[in-house]
Amino acid sequence: MRTGVIKQLQSFLREKGHVWSGHIWQCKPYHQEFHYVARIGPAKQAGKKQAPRLVTKQQRNSPPYEVTSIESGTQIVFSYPQGYRAAFILTNSDLTLEKADGSYLHQLFYQLYWEGIVQERENELAKMIGGIRAITSSLDIDQLLQEILDNAIEVIPAADTGILAMYDPQSDRLVNRAAVGMNDNVLRYRLKVGEAIVGKTFADGQPRIFFSREEITQAMSNIDRENLQYLLSSYDFSHCKGIISIPISVGDKPIGAMIIHQNHTEGTLTDRDVHLLRGFAGQAAVVIENARLFAQLKGQNQYLSKRNEVHETLTRLSLENKGMEAIVAALDKIIGVPLLFVDFLEGNWHSRQHTMLPLFTMDEIARLFSHREAPVIVRVSGQDPYEYHVTPIVVGHVFLGCLIAILDKPLEELGRIALEQGGAVLALELVKKQSLTDVYYKKTHEFFRELVESNDPDLMQMGGEEWGMRLADFMTVFVFSLRHSHDLRQLEAEVHRLIARIKRKLETNRLLIFGYHNKVTLLAMLSSKEDVDKLCQKVADVVGEWSESEGLPLCAGVGTAGQGIGAIKKSHDEAQKALQYIAERQHRGMLRYEELGINRLFLHQPAEEMISFLEEMFTPLRTEKARQNDLEQTLLKFMATNSSAVRTAEQLHIHINTLYKRLKKIEQLLELSFEKPEDVLKIQLACHLRATFVNQIQEEV
Repeated sequence: MRTGVIKQLQSFLREKGHVWSGHIWQCKPYHQEFHYVARIGPAKQAGKKQAPRLVTKQQRNSPPYEVTSIESGTQIVFSYPQGYRAAFILTNSDLTLEKADGSYLHQLFYQLYWEGIVQERENELAKMIGGIRAITSSLDIDQLLQEILDNAIEVIPAADTGILAMYDPQSDRLVNRAAVGMNDNVLRYRLKVGEAIVGKTFADGQPRIFFSREEITQAMSNIDRENLQYLLSSYDFSHCKGIISIPISVGDKPIGAMIIHQNHTEGTLTDRDVHLLRGFAGQAAVVIENARLFAQLKGQNQYLSKRNEVHETLTRLSLENKGMEAIVAALDKIIGVPLLFVDFLEGNWHSRQHTMLPLFTMDEIARLFSHREAPVIVRVSGQDPYEYHVTPIVVGHVFLGCLIAILDKPLEELGRIALEQGGAVLALELVKKQSLTDVYYKKTHEFFRELVESNDPDLMQMGGEEWGMRLADFMTVFVFSLRHSHDLRQLEAEVHRLIARIKRKLETNRLLIFGYHNKVTLLAMLSSKEDVDKLCQKVADVVGEWSESEGLPLCAGVGTAGQGIGAIKKSHDEAQKALQYIAERQHRGMLRYEELGINRLFLHQPAEEMISFLEEMFTPLRTEKARQNDLEQTLLKFMATNSSAVRTAEQLHIHINTLYKRLKKIEQLLELSFEKPEDVLKIQLACHLRATFVNQIQEEV
């Protein structure tokens, strides 16, 4: 293009009848100096290259060129859009241009203008393409953002310095990630949302352009004092005369902002510069989004890898039957925090750090997961700086145990996944252990049934020796009854927990214990008959603790102790009778067979007959007139005081003569006499049965 301009210029000069020589110069937009383009004519005649002098700014309606005489000849400066200028200096000083000649030359040098415009666009395109290539060739975010900002400053001629800031959600501040023309103090410059120009651009997502220092000062009036000091110490802000600020967004979500400053360069910032900066802001958004997606993908890969690692490790330990302690120790290493495993069925704690004390009681854990199955965070009040992430282990709706992670900071996602997978593997271990225990209970139940059903003493002796029984031992049987449940898994878990609690309380191996349906049978082998009372007290404590902590009904019957294996059948039958007595009266607690006393006579008596007998005895005392005189209550008190008239009158707070009148009326209504032993026995039996079967009577009547 330049060659064509030179040839046309030479042709024009020849037509004018002159053979002139000289030099062609051009000044690109926003530049203060002319740059040499080409020579016209022979070098000797063209003379020394001398840069044109700057001319005054073009006024509206002024001619598009200016002719000036200089020492070396004549200078012609042509002005074009966007501040572009071309100059032609001739060594001949007698050049006279007519108006048409000036217009022709102006149009002729338009080719240099378009050449400059094309070069500018090519440079912009090259920087844009370079930025796109950089995005796909590097994962260093800060390096890419710095390169994007460098390209923006280079492409926009009026820009001298710039900042690229990204929003940090954790600090809720805009943090500078790249800067041009500033020192490191700018990195300490952190803006709130809505603070100064960058903060406002981020807040509303709107680009801003300022052409004067007054506008800039007004827009930055709400800047924090500390941030202002950092900004002023990072570069000489006093020369700033123009600013463009552009939001960086992913979709409709703002993630940062870019700002460029015009400090020293000539010319003005334009709407095209805003458009260009938008393009570079888009590149920055792509970089950030790529980084986010890469981090997300990397995190997912780590997550999958870690999950596979956890799964493979724990599954291998389970298949190799390493046991729950090995699984807990492996989980402890994987998660990297102290870990406790609670076996709720057995009431045991497992930890890689064997010196670690239990954090909560079994009752507290039971209450914690009585109505929930999701993990919970537990914080203990006081000086304890830790929090406890408790993951329940549930099969169906049955709570089997939990994992407790002791944390001094929030648990990461991979840690939660490891706990969930560890809980699943431990659940399988617990179910497997429970199944093996059920097999043991079944075998023990079959052996016990042989003991109580067989009449062959030799066979009983052989079987007993297999289970460690001795002829000199005192045998006593306990039978426990749990509530009936339609959920067999829940019932099995309750049986396992009860047996584990009994074993912990008794602290002896001299026993045979198993569960069958909703009952637990315990055969205790004692060295002396005196040990029976101590054992019964411990069992009574277990029954009381169970009812209090579990909130579930539990009753137990105890047979009398006898020496030798042959005493087992008798003790078992007695324990069953004592349990039956409690169950029929809907009581809780433990009852020894010898405590039944006279009630043994009524164990197999139909309840209907006893209710009929009691109604026959007490109905006459329940008439309206009898109620007014408290005859039924008087009879019960009289029998309770062993027929003592004085004590009865005192307890009823009546005169003794009033008591005698009531007793006489009772004899008349019941057609009985307190003087006849058989009648007294009948009355005593009725009062005893009324007190003993009161719950059942109230329910039936």
